[in-house]
Amino acid sequence: MSKLDYFLLCESVLVDKADRISLINLFEVLHVAALPGTYNKFVFTFRIIPDAKLLALKKATFTLTIDGPDGKQYFKAEGAADIASHAKKTGKSKIASSLDISGFPITQTGTHIAKLFLNGEKLGDRTFEVVLQDNKKEQ
Repeated sequence: MSKLDYFLLCESVLVDKADRISLINLFEVLHVAALPGTYNKFVFTFRIIPDAKLLALKKATFTLTIDGPDGKQYFKAEGAADIASHAKKTGKSKIASSLDISGFPITQTGTHIAKLFLNGEKLGDRTFEVVLQDNKKEQ
């Protein structure tokens, strides 16, 4: 089975011409002023070490779900990667990708679980906290 090398939450991902990746503002805790809330820039980025089965498929479908503190799934995003063209372009077998979920509705505080699936099989998960921002400190 393919393996998840990393799965991170950040504000933005930049990829230069040499295929080097820069992550902007890594998050573990999201501060929101009120509920419901949103983040204008919100990206999950990940890198997969593909197995022979995935490399033979040439294409991959990624699914990201987010479960709230109540255990219910309240967000889902999907994306795809052309593994053959990625390997040809970069000369690397590892697949780095991101799912931009900017503007997704944050409706609960507490521990959230983001789950990443590859072609329907769970690769891994990442927890993050949502807390209400203390506006009194800013005044």
